[in-house]
Amino acid sequence: FLERAFATAKLLDVHFREFFVATDEPGDPSDQVEWIGLLRSCTAFEAYCKVYTADLKPERAAEFLLLNSEFPHAIRFAVDRIQQSLECIHDITGSKRSGSVAKLAGRLRSELSFTPLDEIREDLHGFLGKIRKQCTQIHTALHQVYITYSIEAALEV
Repeated sequence: FLERAFATAKLLDVHFREFFVATDEPGDPSDQVEWIGLLRSCTAFEAYCKVYTADLKPERAAEFLLLNSEFPHAIRFAVDRIQQSLECIHDITGSKRSGSVAKLAGRLRSELSFTPLDEIREDLHGFLGKIRKQCTQIHTALHQVYITYSIEAALEV
């Protein structure tokens, strides 16, 4: 789920940078193809249409891929599962060292849960960059806590 959150954030960021034009006028039909392509690449087109109908708007596509907690390829869904998985790992291992990873995952989940949509829209590029950075921090912490830990750290358990 960590890789999925990172990849979706990167895909959204690049797509918005390349294809988004803020305007109230209907876009070029080829733009619609690009946005449909984005949703299809995340296996999200049909799910998006069930939520918003086929009236494709880039802002809604971003909101769907970023904040939908029920769609398995959305960032919010992935982050929720990251936190659940970390809780399961902690319960199984009983490791005291897992707190740092849990805090990082909790911070990311809070960002997605409590950052106002207007704030996200205002600086989508910055917000997506922050998500990718936090995913990288979680990955690094996971690696340190569960894979490359020292003997001393293992004996603390």
